Amino acid sequence: MITETEALKSLDISDFRHPTKDTMIKMVSMLDQMDPEVAEKILEQFPEFASTARGILTEYKELLDEGLKSNNESIKNVYDTYNTIIVSLRKELENEDLTFEQKKYIIEQMKEIAGIIYKKDTENKKFITKLFKIAAAVVVSAVFAVASPLGGNTQIGTDDRGRRV
Repeated sequence: MITETEALKSLDISDFRHPTKDTMIKMVSMLDQMDPEVAEKILEQFPEFASTARGILTEYKELLDEGLKSNNESIKNVYDTYNTIIVSLRKELENEDLTFEQKKYIIEQMKEIAGIIYKKDTENKKFITKLFKIAAAVVVSAVFAVASPLGGNTQIGTDDRGRRV
């Protein structure tokens, strides 16, 4: 078990009153190696622990938002490109001089592009789902890292109705 003095030395700080975000992250990762009473004493000395933790999660949320925004712009460009192609093909279909075979070919091309769009949409939804799963794992890990050494109840189970508690 890590003592308070060992934690200070390991974090290369003189006290816990003015933590940086890096110190906070290192500190949280050490909590599970401490006696719960020592961890509680240390956390009591972090005057801004909760607000710093919220700040870290807020920054993480902003990173996720930026990732989603970038993804949305990218996927919009892809859809716009495919839409331009479909509009061009639709315009070609209006040509009355086309043979049945030519029209059939154009329709097949449109169907192929629709399939590509569907596949791209499915990939995008999987990407977003994966991103949110990672975000949820980060938040849950942070809660467990702080609550476990302090004797918090981090058990996940179900009540008598089968709901998560």
